[in-house]
Amino acid sequence: MPLHCGWTSRNEFAGAVNPPGRVLVIGAGLIGTSIALALRERGTRVWLSDRDPATARLAADLGAGTAVSDLRDAKGIADIAVLAMPPAAVAAGLANAQECGVADVYTDVASVKSLPVRQARETGCDLERYVPGHPLAGRQMRRFGGMVSFRVRGGEAAAVAVCDRARLFLLGESLGGVESLIEHPARMTHASASGSPLEVPADLVRLSVGLEAAEDLVADLARALSAAVPTRGTPAGPGA
Repeated sequence: MPLHCGWTSRNEFAGAVNPPGRVLVIGAGLIGTSIALALRERGTRVWLSDRDPATARLAADLGAGTAVSDLRDAKGIADIAVLAMPPAAVAAGLANAQECGVADVYTDVASVKSLPVRQARETGCDLERYVPGHPLAGRQMRRFGGMVSFRVRGGEAAAVAVCDRARLFLLGESLGGVESLIEHPARMTHASASGSPLEVPADLVRLSVGLEAAEDLVADLARALSAAVPTRGTPAGPGA
């Protein structure tokens, strides 16, 4: 069963997870060691690996598991390998672990970052055996956030007006949280890309849908669109 690192304490982690029998934690820093200790408290057999063997040995001395000096000697050692490393390092770590065949399934603690998945795909990793970022969400959550982008008839002025006139959707750039947000990417998150190949359409609006009641969000967006977007054949007026 894959893991993630969004816990406030080791005890919270251990209480939320019914762990597999054998886990290899790759990256024996603070997060990796905390995960390993939590799993050990639940009776799981844990192995530890780190690019610095001394770090893995230190974690082992703390009771977090058994240190593995070389992944090439650890083929089939675990049911799951947990990559406890920064997002930018996950793809390389995954490729190496899969090449050594250390586990049946691989996951990471990189939250919901898209970088590890993109790099893993480019590196040629086996994505069928890789469960990225927050893989426990389906067990622990009943309602999810979601990203939605759409283009607005009436051009940039209408798109900006939709953002301004929404009330339940708050204007903001932070995405993927529990609150619903709306933004105009061309003027906000992607303003620096203007005039470049990465430029986004001026009439684009992006939503980050949170946990509010769906019917309230739909009604809020409908009101904003109705007030800001001209009917067909009617040009947008000032401020529309």
